[in-house]
Amino acid sequence: VLDSAGNTIKLSSPAPRTFKANYPVPFSIKTGNRKATSKIQCSATQFKVVSNDATTGFKLQGATVDSLFVWEWSHIPNWEYVMLSRVCTRDGLFLRQPISSDPSHYRVAPKLAQMLWHFNENAACPIFNAISCTATKANRLYTSYCCHNHKK
Repeated sequence: VLDSAGNTIKLSSPAPRTFKANYPVPFSIKTGNRKATSKIQCSATQFKVVSNDATTGFKLQGATVDSLFVWEWSHIPNWEYVMLSRVCTRDGLFLRQPISSDPSHYRVAPKLAQMLWHFNENAACPIFNAISCTATKANRLYTSYCCHNHKK
């Protein structure tokens, strides 16, 4: 298992429990169909894992989880961000494979950029009309333009 930095880690918490038991096991003897039983010793180690094969990334959107084990990454751009933003802390993130360092996985999709540009150009209250427009600047623009110019 890899942590969020790509280092191999051991799952140590919570502590696994080991059970030991003797179980009767039936077996057949080659010389006939007689059945006999014998006892074998075995042990099993139980790890606290909640298997959740049915939850997809789409179902996980909007949820917040304490821990997340990512088995495999989708090849959809920006999908890594969607999944990583579901977990509360980096300590709760476990990866089977490292995150891609290919920048094309993290850029804004061209159709989304075009749609945002179109909304901004055709908005009744264009508040994001400059690339350098910060949230504070946008709030001031909104307050001065929309609130003062459209009073009844």
